[in-house]
Amino acid sequence: MRESPVNDAAATLDGTRLVRTLSILGEPHQILDAWCDVGVQQQVLSGLAELQSGDGYASQWRLRLPLERHLELEYRRGEACLGESVSYVGSGEHGLHLQTTLSVRAAPDGFGCETTLAVEYRVEGGIVAQAVAKLVGAAPDALVGKVLHRFKAWIECGEVPTLRDNPSARGRDHHEH
Repeated sequence: MRESPVNDAAATLDGTRLVRTLSILGEPHQILDAWCDVGVQQQVLSGLAELQSGDGYASQWRLRLPLERHLELEYRRGEACLGESVSYVGSGEHGLHLQTTLSVRAAPDGFGCETTLAVEYRVEGGIVAQAVAKLVGAAPDALVGKVLHRFKAWIECGEVPTLRDNPSARGRDHHEH
């Protein structure tokens, strides 16, 4: 399994761009189709964002921020290149602009695909927008990696790992019968 360095973040004129690459065992069409499936999106983004309404083409999400804050986001499919990539664009409260692109190519060893998730975001506006950007802080890079790892698990295993029903799950009463 290959993964790009943890911090590929770079400020651009348009915003902050984060790029993560991970080898995923799957065919390009399978990977891209799953990425566009709103049910898969819900599982991969569980705990990070909640689907309010929509489908794999246009949807409304409620993003979770630190300190019990939330942000509403309109998200829609943009450009798609058959067997290569699919992009989504979003805009939300407080001047948030988001673009995500998932691209795939055959792995160098011919085993699976190198899957790259690029996320670019920008927050425009005054004091409120600056406060939102500070709330997010350095976390987006870790979140992009988490989303890509969850997606890999879904493609390769058919589910996103969770501790929900595991005895080691936090906050659960282990003495129930």
